[in-house]
Amino acid sequence: MPTSYVRLSAGREQMNEQTQAMCFMAGANSIFYGCKLLTTPNPEEDKDLQLFRKLGLNPQQTAVLAGDNEQQQRLEQALMTPDTDEYYNAAAL
Repeated sequence: MPTSYVRLSAGREQMNEQTQAMCFMAGANSIFYGCKLLTTPNPEEDKDLQLFRKLGLNPQQTAVLAGDNEQQQRLEQALMTPDTDEYYNAAAL
């Protein structure tokens, strides 16, 4: 299972530290980190980092490639492109 991610998700903010610790000890190795899931809030980022320090866990370091930013800019530009003969803004009708 070393290449798998077992992620704690919705409802984590209602778990106490001991319950979350047991989940990590049982094999969970990933969380959704940040402000909010689609419909469920997440714990504060500081609380997550404090729990990680207590448990001796280290967040995975990731790097954002310049290509990712460039792709995002191209997609945003495409979304802002005016209507064409093939596509139009149906909400504007």
